[in-house]
Amino acid sequence: MAELAGRDRSLRNRQPYKAAVEQDYRWLGDAVVKHYHGDDASLRLLKAAESAFEGMGVEAFSAEVIATSCARSRAASTVSRRSG
Repeated sequence: MAELAGRDRSLRNRQPYKAAVEQDYRWLGDAVVKHYHGDDASLRLLKAAESAFEGMGVEAFSAEVIATSCARSRAASTVSRRSG
């Protein structure tokens, strides 16, 4: 999605492209969590950007977001321990 927003500047301030450009994995992850709780509003925005996820199901997307979020959390924790 960030790549698409890079080619089309009009997308940069619209979700979910904004989240992708800003690497806002919390917004992306929350979209999946909300989906599992019955709120598909954010997921519909992601569905509208379907071309960016061609061939990727909800479960695969969820796994990717979770893995990326966990990796970032571990990296932040490591940096925090080094700084403190």
